[in-house]
Amino acid sequence: MKGLPDLSQFEHIRNILIIRYFAVGDIALSLPVIYELRKNFPDAKISYLVWERYADTLKGVDELDKVIVLKDGIAEWLKMIGKIRKEKYDLLLDLVSSPGSAQLGWLSGARERVGMDTGRHNWCFHHLLPRSFHDGGKIIRYYTLDTNRELMRMMLPESAGSAHRWSKRSNDEELEIGFPASNLEEGWANGFFAGLPVSRGGYVGITASSNYLSKSWPVERLSELANRMHEEFDVIPVIIWGPGEEEAAGWLYDSVKTAVKPPLINIPRLGALIKKLKLLVGIDSGPKHLAVLQGVPTVTLFGPTDPMVWDPVTPKHRVVFKDLDCFPCKDRNCQKNMCMLDIQVDDLLVEIRKII
Repeated sequence: MKGLPDLSQFEHIRNILIIRYFAVGDIALSLPVIYELRKNFPDAKISYLVWERYADTLKGVDELDKVIVLKDGIAEWLKMIGKIRKEKYDLLLDLVSSPGSAQLGWLSGARERVGMDTGRHNWCFHHLLPRSFHDGGKIIRYYTLDTNRELMRMMLPESAGSAHRWSKRSNDEELEIGFPASNLEEGWANGFFAGLPVSRGGYVGITASSNYLSKSWPVERLSELANRMHEEFDVIPVIIWGPGEEEAAGWLYDSVKTAVKPPLINIPRLGALIKKLKLLVGIDSGPKHLAVLQGVPTVTLFGPTDPMVWDPVTPKHRVVFKDLDCFPCKDRNCQKNMCMLDIQVDDLLVEIRKII
């Protein structure tokens, strides 16, 4: 029976690999894992494997020795197996444990392999981490940042001071650990905002869309929300968008007279831009988590995803959702999408007023 690893009992950990392929939010929320490993293994070489398009998320993280970039394609995946085997890792920590990552870990030759308890691919690992926490027969759900902290406490009981402690935050400041990549582009962000119109109410970010279709909200409602926020709070809406979201961002820009549409920017610049916002409003997405880490308040619409897992749910971070029988379904391509379509502009304004 595979149990929890106690990393403090592992001998000669000199070379560590973390696997978290994607996405911006998931990778950013794994920062506590990196920090805790560095604290407990100060002399070890720590590497992080990530898809090429998300690699910039880890820029500026000095606790990492190396970011290993994985490119698309089966040939690239096979090459990566050879590269990883040559490294002779002492510890591999797979925070994804998908079919691909689990098999990559199994083929890595790592001396100790730790993965998530997914059921189907458990045979690829020496030790398993729980996908959920239970107390008194009930599932306890955490914001993913807190989940990662809890997992590290479970793997390093001596460092944590106790064998087990349910994660609890006393305030929002414990969420605000920063996003290192943002610091690299602070100058760019200062220049960008210096060129914008001055507004008494400041700048409010609006996420334009999502490649995860069932998380998206009609752009017509986003447009109405942006116009009404400008009228009521005298704020300037800043459209937050990324690759594949050009159409939605362009439509919003054309339909909101006061909106600002930045150019397509990289992840460090996105983080630096978000850091200067008064508030970020929109769907559950990577930019929202960059806001949380940097202390920017958020109001987030939730449909197929679980707000207890993907939002801190504090007075500073507010959620809007419809508690339907199917919520949360995690269906990426729900055709009805009633959980999102039932959310109205006024529902968001109620929560926005509590912050602004």
